[in-house]
Amino acid sequence: MGCCGKKPSTGIFARARDTIDEIAANYQERLKICGNCTNLKRFHEIVPLGTPATKLDKCGKCGCFVAAKAVLFNQKCPDRKW
Repeated sequence: MGCCGKKPSTGIFARARDTIDEIAANYQERLKICGNCTNLKRFHEIVPLGTPATKLDKCGKCGCFVAAKAVLFNQKCPDRKW
């Protein structure tokens, strides 16, 4: 039951789930794009180009941790790739 004694609308939960799924897909896509970028500074040098960026990889242009920046919608790639 909701706070007013009514059953909450399932549409609210469906929209929330869809939004979370969209955020996760967008995040994964950004990490793939960064993984293909020649400016990416890998934490482990043996990781080949094309592998999605990880949490310790940094952008060679702006110096940020790519995984932290990619999750924020208000952030942009300095090369305008996303």
